[in-house]
Amino acid sequence: MLDLRNHLTTPIYDSHQEPMMRSTPNEFSYLGNGTWNYETNADNINAYWKGGIERAKPYESVVTIGMRGFGDLPLSTTENIGLLQSIVNTQSEILTSVMNEDIADIPQIWCLYEEVEGYYDDGLVVPDYVTLLWTDDLYGNVRRYPTLEERNRTGGAGVYYHLDLVGGDRDYKWITSSQVSKIYEQMSIAVDRDATRVWMLNVGDLKPYEREIEFFINLGWNATRFNPNNVDSWITSWAEREFALSATVAAEVTSIVGNLTRFNARRKPESLNTTTFSLINYREAERVLDAWTTLEDASTNIYNSLSADYKPAFFQLVQHPVTASANLGRMLISGGLNNLYASQARLSANGYADEVETYFGIDYDIEEEYHTMLDGKWNHMMDQTHVGYYYWQQPMANRYADLL
Repeated sequence: MLDLRNHLTTPIYDSHQEPMMRSTPNEFSYLGNGTWNYETNADNINAYWKGGIERAKPYESVVTIGMRGFGDLPLSTTENIGLLQSIVNTQSEILTSVMNEDIADIPQIWCLYEEVEGYYDDGLVVPDYVTLLWTDDLYGNVRRYPTLEERNRTGGAGVYYHLDLVGGDRDYKWITSSQVSKIYEQMSIAVDRDATRVWMLNVGDLKPYEREIEFFINLGWNATRFNPNNVDSWITSWAEREFALSATVAAEVTSIVGNLTRFNARRKPESLNTTTFSLINYREAERVLDAWTTLEDASTNIYNSLSADYKPAFFQLVQHPVTASANLGRMLISGGLNNLYASQARLSANGYADEVETYFGIDYDIEEEYHTMLDGKWNHMMDQTHVGYYYWQQPMANRYADLL
């Protein structure tokens, strides 16, 4: 794989938790010695990092520097700028000795992720030749961009952006929930603020986010072609290309995609619960369900009109996320009504409990339709659990019992 990337002149990067061309924590679990604690195990960690740079030396690479705790956690329980500063100094020595180049000529990035941005704001010194990678807040809002003074750095700046998340208050990994218009807004500001040296996109599993990934890459390749008035036309052109649609029908797909991602962005599906939308005020839950039904009907009408050649692609990219998201909304709101009516000792609570079980079965059926389509071409792609979250990490299996 490394030889292929080198042949295609594709630079090799590592992410914010993977310094010195090492896939940490996985590689360290197999190849490292001792614990991932620089204060007590610096010699072994330095040797591990040196091995990563030696392995990467023949290839075009961009090296992440710095260090986070094992499993993408903070490096220490308290702010320790001095420790991180000494780590970076040692990494510079390793890079210089192995690469036999001027340290300023070795492409390097430092991702100011989570607490590391606070260290930087509190005085952590980052060498001028290192690219500062600014990050979003885990939910698509870039926390800050380079100031006028920072834009003069020789290393420049970039952005690390999320379409998928493991961590934060709650994972979101199941289905598309990022708006193309929001990606454009945030990344066009990055262009205006000269944060264009490196853009890094966290996508987790590629399959649910193909459209948004393509837009991000298109924007990075030529940001000047986009403006606030033509972002939607990109989705229309995408729909025409993917499904051989007329401009009129493709515009309908643009509306469907826009509403799908808007509904899922207002609260990530993994963060929804049975009382997210009010069951008693302003018909809020009822209006949410009506909107999902309208959206699902629009998507289904187009799906049913397509030839057999284009139905699988449309199902995967549009129909499945619409129907699966709508069904999850129905399941959760029925669970909320079951709880509400049971607290009022109303017999009709049982009917809503039955609905939850029915929708849970439909959720499985929708997933299986995805997995068995085209003789199982996409089997297991949508195995990601999404029903039954009770803390930040994913449930080990979908379960509806806790909804009742």
